[in-house]
Amino acid sequence: VPVLLSNYYLKRASNTISETIAVQPARDYIRSKNQSWIQCNAQESHGQLTKKVAVLVTQSDDAELINTCLASFRKTSVDPLAQVLSVREFVRKDTVSQSCRNTTAVKRVAVDNPSRFLNGVAQSLESADPDCDLLIMDPKARIATGALPAMQRAAYASESIAMVTPQCILPGGHPDIKVHVPYAFQDVPCDVALSHQLRNVEKVPLFYDGGVIELNYTPFFCVYIKREVWDAFRHISNLQDDAGQHARMFCDFVRHVLDKRIVYTSDAVVLNEIRRSE
Repeated sequence: VPVLLSNYYLKRASNTISETIAVQPARDYIRSKNQSWIQCNAQESHGQLTKKVAVLVTQSDDAELINTCLASFRKTSVDPLAQVLSVREFVRKDTVSQSCRNTTAVKRVAVDNPSRFLNGVAQSLESADPDCDLLIMDPKARIATGALPAMQRAAYASESIAMVTPQCILPGGHPDIKVHVPYAFQDVPCDVALSHQLRNVEKVPLFYDGGVIELNYTPFFCVYIKREVWDAFRHISNLQDDAGQHARMFCDFVRHVLDKRIVYTSDAVVLNEIRRSE
């Protein structure tokens, strides 16, 4: 819930619930429920894909991250509407585990200059169906079961929506949790898609019903993009010199040129496999 609902004052009276009831058992119970949900045990309720999607796993020289990311697409990759692509320069045959090659239909795509992010995306999409949407995935991302259909459903809830980002869960103990969500418990996994650091929450309705939230910016950690939106951007950009600002440039184009919306949905979950020491 991205709004302040109340202030609770501790140590003001002896008969308050925080003084008379131990908080830790309740906290442990809530955490166990949330953890089981985060671990994808209840993510089958968001239906199936209804439109083709090209899933592009972006560059990394960390074979373990690549394997973990690709393994999360085991179920998705058997869907005829989903095509998993990865830049061949960084996903060589000797770095992708045998289990991933056997269970995940990954198409490795060679690009001229993989360091140019947007150019790499454009070249990779040449290997996909021309009418498919696009899901850009960072190799650190591990997608939960049902997340891709949930993002697609959110994207097509309105013609005004161009891009969708899911919950992005950092592991408990990571120092960036407090950077993005200052009031969070740092020892438990935390969704950081709605970020204090990025100031990316654009609009929260006065009577918020728990649905989508409009954003002004989202990093390209995991983002669903409608194909016509990508094509519109592709036609006005040479994609050669994004200087590391590809996500900001793309989001500004969506909002200020196309007059479309970027939204967050809590129905989709992606885990961040970033090392706690990073």
